Amino acid sequence: MKESDENSARPCSIVSLRVGWILKTDNGKEFLNNILQSGNLEHFDIKPLQLIIEFLFQRYKYIIMLTQLPLYIASHVTYALLLIYMDRFLSDLWANDKIGEGNENAGSINIRDSGSTNRE
Repeated sequence: MKESDENSARPCSIVSLRVGWILKTDNGKEFLNNILQSGNLEHFDIKPLQLIIEFLFQRYKYIIMLTQLPLYIASHVTYALLLIYMDRFLSDLWANDKIGEGNENAGSINIRDSGSTNRE
């Protein structure tokens, strides 16, 4: 009887780690914080550490999304509003200054010998 590709055996590796101390103790939290603060990216090439980070991300990604996503959206909305209002402000400022209405020097600043600045 010929085995189909769906039922054929394939090699796999099973990894088991005791990581309860990382999740439950202050030493584990300090360990993860030190890895985060080290700046050495070679730590993240370690396979057991990748598994721990993947597990923690799967567990906490919704909490991260619920806390960080609203702040991210609020910052972008604030930036967009800032751009809109600054555009209106500058448009009004330029319109009231009447730059380009026949007077080439309108809105320019002259510096006189006395050191003061006066608008023409």
